[in-house]
Amino acid sequence: MTNTIGIGVIGMGWMGQVHARSYLDARLRFPDLPVRPRLVICSDNVADRAEAARDTLGFEESTTDWQAVINHPDVQIVNIATPNHLHVEIAKAAAAAGKHIMCEKPVGRYPSE
Repeated sequence: MTNTIGIGVIGMGWMGQVHARSYLDARLRFPDLPVRPRLVICSDNVADRAEAARDTLGFEESTTDWQAVINHPDVQIVNIATPNHLHVEIAKAAAAAGKHIMCEKPVGRYPSE
């Protein structure tokens, strides 16, 4: 039996879609992986974009509230693909929630972040 790992993607623009497709591709490219990614929930501040990602990429849920991704009990990995100025706040919230984080670069806008 193969285990799954719950994925939540925040930001479903071009890069968020690329990352989601990469999770889906992992099954094809690495068929012997003992863990399979499960696209649990995606979020975008544009509802239509979140819903389209749910429908086309196979997420189980979509939302406009990025905090719902972090708080979802089935999400172990939070993938942050939002505009750069939002990365730090989301990454800190995900870390505080004990989630694994994949953050599109840069994590912060300045070295101090």
